[in-house]
Amino acid sequence: MKHYFNNKTGKRRIFLLFLCLFTVNVAIFAQSFTGEKTDWYGFDRYDFVINEITFQIEQIKATPQEGNGVKAPQPGTRRCIVV
Repeated sequence: MKHYFNNKTGKRRIFLLFLCLFTVNVAIFAQSFTGEKTDWYGFDRYDFVINEITFQIEQIKATPQEGNGVKAPQPGTRRCIVV
């Protein structure tokens, strides 16, 4: 009987299986992200405002005046950008 866990080849197989499953999981998550987006150097950019007290997350659309940067958020909030 061949033992896959006792040699280097078996460990490599397990690592490759884990890597494939992780890659598929990340790809599914990336495809399911939706919302209002803007363009950032050819990439999709999603902007959010996070309330510092309640941790409520609200999606917003970046204004054209912001360009590729971020303006200062209102007091009590933080900006979050997902690219």
